[in-house]
Amino acid sequence: MKTSSKFLKLLKFVLLLVVASLALTSFAKKHGGGGSSKNRGGQKTPTEQKSLWTADEVDKKPTLKGKAADPVYPPDSLKKKELGAVTLEFTVSSTGSVKDVKVVKQTNRAFGNAAKEAVAKWQYTPAKKGGKAVDCRMAYTLNFNPQNNGSGGSVPGQP
Repeated sequence: MKTSSKFLKLLKFVLLLVVASLALTSFAKKHGGGGSSKNRGGQKTPTEQKSLWTADEVDKKPTLKGKAADPVYPPDSLKKKELGAVTLEFTVSSTGSVKDVKVVKQTNRAFGNAAKEAVAKWQYTPAKKGGKAVDCRMAYTLNFNPQNNGSGGSVPGQP
């Protein structure tokens, strides 16, 4: 009998610990435990919850500062008078610089490399969400035409 009595006491103690742990976890969640910035209700604001936005989600889209750097037309493609197109995705940071440039589609690798190098040099006024500058993911297709030496179409964010 002594063994079962000790077992029951131990079981009660473990249950008490589990209940106390659950209560503390619930209290911490309810009262903003974790040290992150929160609004008065204890919840993160929408701008704090998300770190990367699309151009359709922001209040103000990024706008290009000055003239966009044109890509260098690949010499072999220029000699052959090849047309080309490159679709890129990139992030305009909250400081306006371009980062994380990725080629999504390209007619050939030379055009893709030239487009990627040019877009990485572009500078923007950053996107705004809730009055704060935020990172914004954008997509753009750059057309290569030997008649205009590699630049073509409109540049995103340029008036």
